[in-house]
Amino acid sequence: MRFYSTISLAITLIIPFASTAVYAQEADTPTIKQLIKSAKAGDMNAQYDLAISYDFGEGVEIDDKKAVKWYRAAAEQGLKNAQYNLAFMYDEGEGVAQSKENAFKWFEKAAQQGFAEAQYSLATRYDEGIGVDIDDKKAVKWYMAAAEQGLVQAQHNLAYMYSDGEGITQSKTLAFKWFEKAALQGFAESQFDLGYRYDEGIGVEQDHALALQWYEKSAAQDYALAQYNLGVKYDTGNGVDLDYDKARMWYKKAVALDYPDAQYNLAYMYDEGHGVKENNRLAVKYYKLAAHQGFPDGMNNLGYMLLNGDGIKKDVKLAYMWFLLAEKAEYELAPGNVKIARRKLRRKKRLEAEAMAETCLASEYKNCG
Repeated sequence: MRFYSTISLAITLIIPFASTAVYAQEADTPTIKQLIKSAKAGDMNAQYDLAISYDFGEGVEIDDKKAVKWYRAAAEQGLKNAQYNLAFMYDEGEGVAQSKENAFKWFEKAAQQGFAEAQYSLATRYDEGIGVDIDDKKAVKWYMAAAEQGLVQAQHNLAYMYSDGEGITQSKTLAFKWFEKAALQGFAESQFDLGYRYDEGIGVEQDHALALQWYEKSAAQDYALAQYNLGVKYDTGNGVDLDYDKARMWYKKAVALDYPDAQYNLAYMYDEGHGVKENNRLAVKYYKLAAHQGFPDGMNNLGYMLLNGDGIKKDVKLAYMWFLLAEKAEYELAPGNVKIARRKLRRKKRLEAEAMAETCLASEYKNCG
């Protein structure tokens, strides 16, 4: 059983911004007719508010094309919120032909005016090569700009750039600093990463108690990796007292979020009677969940249960199929199991199982016999 750190940046889409206009009283709020009149007269704030009305159906029917028209009118006058929302429309292809390049253009204009969300969006595009060539240094520049304004997703991603040394000199200490800033704002992924770094002593002195605290904060927001790592800690007694009941509790929470490592570990507990009463039927249940997500260990162990009829009706053909899939996923024990199952089947059944394995793989483990 092992701990996991997150493996990807928090590349999330920030929704368009609603109107920023402030009115003294509701009665003073302009009517659509008034907004149209002011917008046509060139008032960029009215143009933006009219675009918002069409975008979200506030006082009028939703009309993405009209929303784009008025976002563009305000954007061309330099209104950063409009530039950001126009970029979003291009990015999603709402009311205008989708164009990642035009989205990039307008995100850049808003970013250059100091708009944090646009700076973050621009950074993700340099990071992922969306509408522009990948450029890690520019990604870092814009993550930094947004992070320094307190944008939590940017702080998290900047931490990863420091952690991996992408576009900037690697620094585990500075990575920790930015994870902490995002974690203190309640960002579940960063809370998990902070916990992981305390657990492993990465960029900070090892502290299992603080690791536990941050894992728990992240887990409370239903972040599966944190729930899984808490399960592992209690399962192995890593920095906490050994507690199989708590381990099982946290694994179950991660299982509910379809986390395959937790599905496998819970299955293993029931399979081996590890901290619980042995229950092959429950072991099969959780091995199945992991197998149907393409988890190699789960596929192999489900095959073993089927081969021997443990907790499920014996089915050598289906066992052979799962062993084949585990072998394709390069699970080290699978080749030997493939040989064992193959020898128990006639040629016709072997061919059927091999065809089933191809179908299962093509369906991303949804249609598996």
